[in-house]
Amino acid sequence: MAGTFASLFTEISQRLSENKQVDCLSSEFRLCDTDEERISCILKTELVDQALKEWPHWGQYKDQKSSSLSEKLRLQGNSLFKKQSFTAALEKYTDSVFNADYCNENSQCFALALANRSAVLFQLCDFSDAINDAERALAYGYPEKLKYKLLERIGKCHVKQNRQQFAKKYFKAALMALSKSDLSVDQKNKHAFEYCKMEKQCSPENLKDKSQPWCEKEGTAENEKADSNPIYPCATSAFEIVCDPSFGRHAIATREIDAGELIIFEKPYAAVLFHENRLTHCYHCFKRCKTLIGCPTCSFVGFCDFACKDLAVQSYHECECKFLSTLYLADVGLGHLALQMVIKAGFDYLFQFKENGRSSQSGLNADGVYDSLDYISVFSLIGHSDKRSLSDLFKRAVMAVFLMKFVDHNEFFTSPDDVEMQFAKKVCIGAHILKQLQMLPCNAHEVSELQIDRSSIADSYLKEIGSAIYATLSLLNHSCDPSVVRHSYGSSCALRAVKQIPKGGMIIDNYGSLYAVNNFQERQSLVSSQYFFICQCEPCSGSWPMYHELPSDFPGFQCPECNSTIKSKATSSAAKLRCSACHLDLGMAVADFELSRSNFTQAMETVLNGDCPKKHLPSLLRHLQLVCKIIKLPWQEFNNCQEIVKQCFSMLGNHNDI
Repeated sequence: MAGTFASLFTEISQRLSENKQVDCLSSEFRLCDTDEERISCILKTELVDQALKEWPHWGQYKDQKSSSLSEKLRLQGNSLFKKQSFTAALEKYTDSVFNADYCNENSQCFALALANRSAVLFQLCDFSDAINDAERALAYGYPEKLKYKLLERIGKCHVKQNRQQFAKKYFKAALMALSKSDLSVDQKNKHAFEYCKMEKQCSPENLKDKSQPWCEKEGTAENEKADSNPIYPCATSAFEIVCDPSFGRHAIATREIDAGELIIFEKPYAAVLFHENRLTHCYHCFKRCKTLIGCPTCSFVGFCDFACKDLAVQSYHECECKFLSTLYLADVGLGHLALQMVIKAGFDYLFQFKENGRSSQSGLNADGVYDSLDYISVFSLIGHSDKRSLSDLFKRAVMAVFLMKFVDHNEFFTSPDDVEMQFAKKVCIGAHILKQLQMLPCNAHEVSELQIDRSSIADSYLKEIGSAIYATLSLLNHSCDPSVVRHSYGSSCALRAVKQIPKGGMIIDNYGSLYAVNNFQERQSLVSSQYFFICQCEPCSGSWPMYHELPSDFPGFQCPECNSTIKSKATSSAAKLRCSACHLDLGMAVADFELSRSNFTQAMETVLNGDCPKKHLPSLLRHLQLVCKIIKLPWQEFNNCQEIVKQCFSMLGNHNDI
């Protein structure tokens, strides 16, 4: 596709071939041992540099504010509103908000877009959001002659929320605002009569329902953390990282971890929202939001509030907003995340990175803490340079230089340094981008949102809305039968146990290939091609069957004391089971399991019928815990229990009704 990096790289390859420079450049590039040497090689290759300079899309930024476009989008929203296409109208109004300039004195275009969006939110029964937009519109110069409309709408929103004491105040204000409207006398009198009537209905003697307080914001999984780890602050004290030749750096449990227990709640070092979600989600925190406000400079992204906007602008967006639409056009995949990481770290900081002795591979900062929000933690993650092919490294090096050109107009590169110093700066920043381009395919995580089908909960599915890098989560090793599951809360990620993890046991994540849904060849192909290792987890080494072949009756009981297998085909005879190895009587445990199984079945059906998942999680988790203790895995019902638990946690995190 024209304008993409893929098409540009094809053009570069053709030029090298036509000029018979492929062999020479390959020989030179093969001798490069470091990312700095690779970037230097690309920068010194005149033909490549010329092709990058001639890319026709530089400077074709379409992100500037435009009052005329804002007005056009608002009118399109009005047309959709009249047709009662409220969701489509909402997106048009949001795009209109993004294109309106709210930083100068004439913010009326911004106010009009907010006011119209408030109207559609009222129709969608999102009354708090409708109030939010209406009040912002009033604060940003909404026309005096129309203010009565907004004040009336705010009053009606408060009535819908049983906040009559507030509604009364706004109906009174709407009545006063009529004097500045351009309505006829008859129209003013008609509105005045209605406002007086609505105000009277808000009087205490006419109220049947008591006023209710504002709905509080939902909490996050971070509140579940029992304690904090002194070395890995986003994890609990049950989490520890060890290293050995066989498994490298990996996580183990310092104590027994129960099923459902929160182990990590981590904010990303950097995160990129996918383009198709820009009108529905905050670009910084990824919260789904119907009252997004735009960036003060560009018209391409929005934020849930001014606090998120300020955080984004201060840490990375001020730099990238100048070229964001062009970067999306280039379709660089994880390249956007790599570039954002480098921008967040700061060019001056990166230029002094090695000199300050901060290139330690442990990822610990000067205080001995593995801080997820410190660049040194993500810098320590491996990218397998030694295992990558020459062509793979070359393409990534060219992309790194390409991405660097988006920011090389920055004063860091254009300050009055000599030519040698400017070149050194480009090599340094390009090398850091290249480092992340190798690291991210092995370590980046998806940010997901559950799409809930209320008519059939079982058909709900997770949708990726962005990508992020989490330094601590990236330390976990892979298994096709993981002991944990990840869920997104905004752009943050919660890691919970989905089985009992014994003290000293490995805390194992899944890299995208589960034994129950992917066959052995598929799993091995994925981990070897993307992660450069051969999976030897229990399902792979033990040839575990896929889900549809798993035993649905009891494959065998397991002694909770010595883990010996006790074969039995029915629970009726299981009540008299005794372990032949340690002679433990399993009667009580089996009876407890049978009762738990009945409760699990009922809880699962209730959740799938749409009941509150949080209410039923204790029963589901208790059964999951018991199965881990006394049933020999794999077993189909255990997978069923894990999946409904995962679904419940997904419903408590990022979710959207479809």
